[in-house]
Amino acid sequence: MFARRKISSINTLSPAQKIREWLVSLTAKILFTVIVSIAIYYFFRYVIFGVINFLSVQVLEAGAIEENNTIFLSSMIVVIILIDIYILKDRLTKR
Repeated sequence: MFARRKISSINTLSPAQKIREWLVSLTAKILFTVIVSIAIYYFFRYVIFGVINFLSVQVLEAGAIEENNTIFLSSMIVVIILIDIYILKDRLTKR
């Protein structure tokens, strides 16, 4: 008798299903990195403007850090970008 031949497996995804899966995973990664970035920004903002300003004014009797300080803003942007790259790289390599 002749054996029944199969064209492909049942679990083969169509191109539309692959694109849908890729878009869902990309959207989840972007949403996760945005949430983490916002949390990191507010954490460092609290630490810098709350704790360090309090200690510098009360203990050292120095001036407070301004909120529009270019060094603070640029360092925060660099830190957030580096953490986002680490998160995206880590999530991509675990597959």
